[in-house]
Amino acid sequence: MLSINCNLIAFLDPLDPAVRAPHLSFCCLSNHWSVLLLWIRAGLDYWPYVFVQCHDSWDDFFEFWQQQDGPKRLVGFSKMGAREHTEPGAYQKGDWLLFGSEIDGLPPGAWEQCRSTKNGGGLRRIPIIETHVRSLNLSVAAGIGAYEALRQVHSSN
Repeated sequence: MLSINCNLIAFLDPLDPAVRAPHLSFCCLSNHWSVLLLWIRAGLDYWPYVFVQCHDSWDDFFEFWQQQDGPKRLVGFSKMGAREHTEPGAYQKGDWLLFGSEIDGLPPGAWEQCRSTKNGGGLRRIPIIETHVRSLNLSVAAGIGAYEALRQVHSSN
């Protein structure tokens, strides 16, 4: 069993604590960590700089993705993924990281493409202790996966 003694300290917006506190508590519970919540006011001054692209379906996204230039692979994250998210060499420059919903996970087409030899970079697993939770919150998993990918890609340069 994976167990890490750790405390997570989070600074949350007092006007909207319910949105973030459950996510942090699930992350901590799934790893047997404790959490300390400190309430502060935070703004979203970065929102104008976030690029958002919406697609109606997996097929719409995949068509868009295929038209993008440069080297690229699809790397999926799932609690049923075959390999650990921290495996050395798991990520390459140009990878697109896919995270499914907390309830349904990745769509079947995403699973298929992540495992394909043509487009796929594999399916990765972020280990959790599932005694009391069935999955990580999407934003938590995305943060874990994205920063591990950045660490690996930047350390290989």
